[in-house]
Amino acid sequence: MNQGMAETRVICGCGGVMITMCVNLGEGVPDFVRCKHSAHGGGGGGLPQCACGRPCRLDHDRLRDAARGLLPRHMRRWRELGYIEVPCAQACS
Repeated sequence: MNQGMAETRVICGCGGVMITMCVNLGEGVPDFVRCKHSAHGGGGGGLPQCACGRPCRLDHDRLRDAARGLLPRHMRRWRELGYIEVPCAQACS
């Protein structure tokens, strides 16, 4: 298991549908959000579609950057949830 892989859930559209995937955030990912499955988002275009008021495509770099920024700001919440919750608008291109 890669120490830098963090579990993220992107909330898509008005219905609150969640897409779960692992994203490599580098070093320093706390145990409580580390990936425990194999749905890894990659930069090669394998990310799913997501509707955020308008159709958009999940962007690996934006998802990674959003998760990195959200991790320290809401640490208590992520500890309770066991994953980093990323609003769709921050993860889509």
